[in-house]
Amino acid sequence: MNSECIMTIFTPTYNRAYILKNAYESLIKQNFKQFKWVIVDDGSTDGTKETVESWILENKIRIQYIYQKNQGRFKAFNTAIPYFEGELEITLDSDDYLLDNALDEIYLIWNNIPNKKNLSGIISYFEDENFNIIGNEFPKNITYERSYVLYDKYKLKGDKFMIFRIDIIKQLSYKIYLGERFGGDAILFNKINDLFPMYIIRKCFCHREYQKDSITNNLLKHHISSPKGIRDHYYDCIIHEKYNKINILKHTLGFISYSYLSNDSVSDILKKTNRKILTLLLIIPGYVYKCILVLKNNIMKR
Repeated sequence: MNSECIMTIFTPTYNRAYILKNAYESLIKQNFKQFKWVIVDDGSTDGTKETVESWILENKIRIQYIYQKNQGRFKAFNTAIPYFEGELEITLDSDDYLLDNALDEIYLIWNNIPNKKNLSGIISYFEDENFNIIGNEFPKNITYERSYVLYDKYKLKGDKFMIFRIDIIKQLSYKIYLGERFGGDAILFNKINDLFPMYIIRKCFCHREYQKDSITNNLLKHHISSPKGIRDHYYDCIIHEKYNKINILKHTLGFISYSYLSNDSVSDILKKTNRKILTLLLIIPGYVYKCILVLKNNIMKR
């Protein structure tokens, strides 16, 4: 194995030994070998440790395995940051896998971008289980843009594959609330994009299939269990949104609802928001929506 590390692949995992092998097999097939794979095991009890240790013994790629008590994927990311090496970080979820030669292509693209110091990384596509692009395509005639502008102004939809500069990531981290395990990925993504836009590549580098036990498929349960983190997620959305009025309305409603779930007072809510008139108009609908969320979550538990 080449000892020089140019990229770090980060994978948070919890009881995913049954599918993590797909990520591993995709990594050992890459022609590009100048990377390390940082796996943060978030308290798995399904033999993940033994599985990863067997891969380490195979010595086909460089793997760093870190175990922590179950604290959620955002704490796992914070745990991993000191172990990131090289120029670029790629988050490969435990149910993702890279397409053949993806790292080679990413490396060549990155090396040929002029003025990389003015970019935060690369944004591209995921493919789904039917090998189609997840969500919609990037707007035409744009080479680089901030991710939140793409979603807000250009109405981008669906998860996108993001690759970030490690020197920027090392300056940041997720805020973790006591007793909470979830929040919004976009909070960190937006902090990074506040500094520099991303280079747009209209190509799939990664395959993603949403599992029945995934966070995406169990959103309400996870959101209700982490109200402060989700409140902050919605707040981050509304301070970055300028164009999509429907999303501004929905996210303001979400901010109010999860503020109530966080036991914030009306005064706290109005003091924090940057959209005071809209927030005031939605104070009562936000409380009603909070009650609906709690009721729906209780029904789903039955």
